[in-house]
Amino acid sequence: MELHHEDFIALAAGLAALLSSVATFAGPDWYLIEKARAAKLAQVRAEQAQKAGDPAAMMQMCQSMMPACAEMMGQSCAGMMSAPN
Repeated sequence: MELHHEDFIALAAGLAALLSSVATFAGPDWYLIEKARAAKLAQVRAEQAQKAGDPAAMMQMCQSMMPACAEMMGQSCAGMMSAPN
C-alpha cells in the first residue's frame, strides 16, 4: 500500500477537521460560567447592601421580625418600633 500525494492531502484535511472540532466535544467553558456566577453574586450583594442602607427597608424588616421576637421573649414589643411623635 503506497501513500500517494492525494492521500496525504486527504489525511491532513481530515486531521485538521478533527482537531478543529475538539472544542465542540470539550464541554462547557467553566471559566465563563464561574465568571458569570461571580458577577451575579456581586450584583445580589450590592443590591442587599443598598437595601441595608435604606432606612425604610430596615424599618420594614425590623417590624416584620417583631412578632417573632415578642413571642420568643414572651412579652409585647408593640411600643418598641413605633415612630417618635
